[in-house]
Amino acid sequence: MIKALSILALLFGAGLAAILEKTDNCIQKCTKLEGFSPVCDEANYQYDNNCIATECSKTKYRIVCHKECPCKLECQECQTKPESPVCGVDGKNYRNKCEAHCNNVDIECEKVCGCWD
Repeated sequence: MIKALSILALLFGAGLAAILEKTDNCIQKCTKLEGFSPVCDEANYQYDNNCIATECSKTKYRIVCHKECPCKLECQECQTKPESPVCGVDGKNYRNKCEAHCNNVDIECEKVCGCWD
């Protein structure tokens, strides 16, 4: 019985290490892709970039602003406005005009990025 528990502990430990390694790989990949471009979620948690927030995080809160936390209250109110995607001049998609303006980004076009495709 003790031997079986020891084997399970070793297997669980190896699995845990693999999960952490995968997370580290995800963070490294996202950092190479997007660098440092902080985003803040609705729980007021800051991520180094949008990729880390959406691809590497175990939490699934919505991003409310594309800058360091805390977001301005006005920006949080943008989440209650209807979703009508716009593309910012920074090449990022925003939920609506309100969100783009709260992030101090001018609008390139009133649809998802790829404005001139």
